[in-house]
Amino acid sequence: MDIKALEQKFFALNQKLYNEAKDPLPSHGPWHHLKVWQNAKKLAKGKKVDWKVLAAACFLHDISSYDYKKVGNSFHKEDPKRAEKILRQIKFPEEKIMNIQKSFLKL
Repeated sequence: MDIKALEQKFFALNQKLYNEAKDPLPSHGPWHHLKVWQNAKKLAKGKKVDWKVLAAACFLHDISSYDYKKVGNSFHKEDPKRAEKILRQIKFPEEKIMNIQKSFLKL
């Protein structure tokens, strides 16, 4: 899958999860994730990066905020587990999942 298709897939997934959420944190919805991705692309331009890992990290980094009432301000701690589940569901390359999870822990 090319990076544009992956971007569209992650954005659509974000919209679906956000719309299905009972108590999402409004400031961390799909448009937040898209803006993070757009900024990351600018910062990484011309550098050697794994664009698929970067896209996944950008679109999934605050994914637990969609269940804010349940997880509260600790939603960042939940992100690696939730991202792993989502990435496995969409058949993301297994060897890249751990790198994405590690990126969340550095936030």
